[in-house]
Amino acid sequence: MQKSLRALLVHASEADADPVVREMRRGGYALEYQRVDSSAALSKALVEKDWDLVISDYKLPGLNANDALKLFKKASLDCPFLLVSAAVPDETGVAMMRAGAHDYVVGPNLNRLIPVVERELAHAETRRQQKRAQERLQHLAYHDVTTDLPNYAFLHDRLQQAILNAERHGHEAALLMMKINRFQTLNETLSDQLVDVLLMQFGRRIKEVLQPSQTLAYLRGSEFAVLIPIANGGSKASLQLVRDINRTLERPFIIADGLKTEAQVTFGIALFPGHATTADLLIQRARIALAAAKRDRRQHAFYSVQQSESSQHQLTLVGDLRRAIIENQLFLLYQPKIDLSSLEVTGVEALVRWKHPSFGILAPNHFIPLAEQTGLIMPLTLWVLNQALRQCSLWNREGLRLNIAVNLSPWNLQSSALPEQIRGLLQSSGIQAERLELEITESAIMANPTQATEILTVLKEMGLRLAIDDFGTGYSSLALLHRLPVDVIKIDKSFVLKLATEAHDAVIVRSIIYLAHNLGLKVVAEGVENRETMRLLMKFGCDLAQGFHISHPRLPEELPRGLRFWEGDYRSSLL
Repeated sequence: MQKSLRALLVHASEADADPVVREMRRGGYALEYQRVDSSAALSKALVEKDWDLVISDYKLPGLNANDALKLFKKASLDCPFLLVSAAVPDETGVAMMRAGAHDYVVGPNLNRLIPVVERELAHAETRRQQKRAQERLQHLAYHDVTTDLPNYAFLHDRLQQAILNAERHGHEAALLMMKINRFQTLNETLSDQLVDVLLMQFGRRIKEVLQPSQTLAYLRGSEFAVLIPIANGGSKASLQLVRDINRTLERPFIIADGLKTEAQVTFGIALFPGHATTADLLIQRARIALAAAKRDRRQHAFYSVQQSESSQHQLTLVGDLRRAIIENQLFLLYQPKIDLSSLEVTGVEALVRWKHPSFGILAPNHFIPLAEQTGLIMPLTLWVLNQALRQCSLWNREGLRLNIAVNLSPWNLQSSALPEQIRGLLQSSGIQAERLELEITESAIMANPTQATEILTVLKEMGLRLAIDDFGTGYSSLALLHRLPVDVIKIDKSFVLKLATEAHDAVIVRSIIYLAHNLGLKVVAEGVENRETMRLLMKFGCDLAQGFHISHPRLPEELPRGLRFWEGDYRSSLL
């Protein structure tokens, strides 16, 4: 079966183009082509149609291949440009490639043409896939995966722009924070899929009443935000939007056949400049107002200074966390990582938990943000590092040699003392530096790339392994990634979880693995929860994996016993 191909031929005459046309058709291509012989005709053709291939002779009356290449590059087409000419030496072809041509075929014999065309078409398709994957990554960096609404990073950026604009023109701006009432009950009653359907429908419903200049963002759980960038008479504009949103929520949501539910919301409102003059403070105070409205069972509340006093609970929790670090209320779980080529456990990731005397076991999201806000993140991080290295040393004595990974906070990378503190912990534990891997998120690096790179370089020179955690959600540039002294990329689990069912995610994961390997980096996939995902990762050439399909996080004393199940049949059952 012939392969369809749209080619633009830059030749002086049909007779000049005929050998190329015959060779292409002989090579199995159903060629649809257009011949041009002037700059004007070439420029017009480049913008009027999509082309799979551009082939240019070297010299035409009034036009040569160098000029044709410049026009091609100006049009920004993502297809191969080939020089095919019988009248030029190899040196000219090489010079053309240096100028941007993809390849050349010179001399009277065209037997090289088909292999060159096939190779360059394949390369062009790879480039297009990578471009689509990078565009998808960029979109995901600023949009929620479930609702496809702008996320926190997008909102924060827009809010900063709105504040600058309001300062410049003397405007007000308003931020509405809202939460769906009884969401926890809905979460417990409905399946995850139906909850996602509700969130998507909710977002679409809210957008119906917004002006083009207003931004709706989905932040977390059932929390949404609306930015009103120009809100002269901010209180009035905010209340009008509250009424409009409530009106559109009067209709029930149909989330499945015969299944309806309602969604009422509570609002917290903060105004610029009356309540706050920075993006972070405006978000914080809108959340404080939202908490006050929920506590007082009101539909909405504007921020007031008195509401800040209600955050005393957080301060109490901060005091508890300080004691927890000193009194060893914290403990670590360890999640195994396996080498996908051998299915052997080669390392673990240390995960911190807090056994609070009143609130029970708390996950990191309950106390890490508090630690970062209050300066407790450094002592907390050093406690985790110390405990993890001590445990690694104990395993060594039992004959269990595992690498260990520990997460760093963005705030850790602002401390120049961190490398020496880690050096001291390594010396006291007796663990070799290359056995310790530090995981840093893209956002941690992008917050201050220069300082982060300096500290990471020192850590790398000490012999530690460095990993970019949650890769794909912060969209660090590949150029920056190439300059960072890192060894490993951890693909964010949001891409891995749907790897077997979402084609877009498969393309993204495969592209990340390809790009990382080209940069000499290892790749870890987290969030591996089923056999099919694991098989696909192995097919894509992923190096390491972790997730519930492999093992849940375990207490340290459970790990050696759990690893015995990796012998024989259990290891095989993973595949």
